[in-house]
Amino acid sequence: MNTLPNNSSKPLFVSTFLSHSSTDKPLVEAMDKRTGRRGVLAWLNRNELLEMGPLDIILKQAVQRQATLTIFLSEASLASNWCKDELRWALEQVRRSNNHSFHHALIDTANLIG
Repeated sequence: MNTLPNNSSKPLFVSTFLSHSSTDKPLVEAMDKRTGRRGVLAWLNRNELLEMGPLDIILKQAVQRQATLTIFLSEASLASNWCKDELRWALEQVRRSNNHSFHHALIDTANLIG
């Protein structure tokens, strides 16, 4: 389920999978909170991994069931095999359905405070 039906042509919300390195989790969680107020429902693994099963299968299904994939680019995420897999799974979904979009957020860790 990616959007709720309503009387207008605009969806009530959009869903996105937040692909990120655990190193960047505090920033990603803050972004999730801010965008959630604007109607973006984010899939964060800490919220969804209550389901049991192989992690790679659960993540692949989660990536491919969302309307969009938001990739947080940082040194850590670029080195992450999980982030690479998540991008690959999203691209597979695009090839199959042509109904997936991508967003990115560049994280400059050298300028982060705190």
